[in-house]
Amino acid sequence: MVDYYGVPTPINQMVAVSVSEARILLIQPWDISTLKAIEKAIMTSDIGITPTNDGKVIRLVFPKPTEEKRKELCKEIKKKYCEETKSGSSFDKKRCAGVPEIYEKEGKSQKMI
Repeated sequence: MVDYYGVPTPINQMVAVSVSEARILLIQPWDISTLKAIEKAIMTSDIGITPTNDGKVIRLVFPKPTEEKRKELCKEIKKKYCEETKSGSSFDKKRCAGVPEIYEKEGKSQKMI
């Protein structure tokens, strides 16, 4: 949150964020007078990245992840998204399990399904 005219405001409501290179985020505030406040908010956050200010934009340069960090991220992603997919597909299986019985009650064969 950035103190914008006395009101705590989320950064994403004050800037345009773009990716200039694979590891560089470019943050361009709509009001240049807020540049210092945005830079201060980023520095006090816990992301561990030091912003670079050139007077018009702020650049956040992310370091290359180590092999250990990449493996850790892959495990987290696999755990999160595979579990969601598994639970979603098992829900669909349970939901569709009773469909053939409904058609049989109506006198339709499974070949028509």
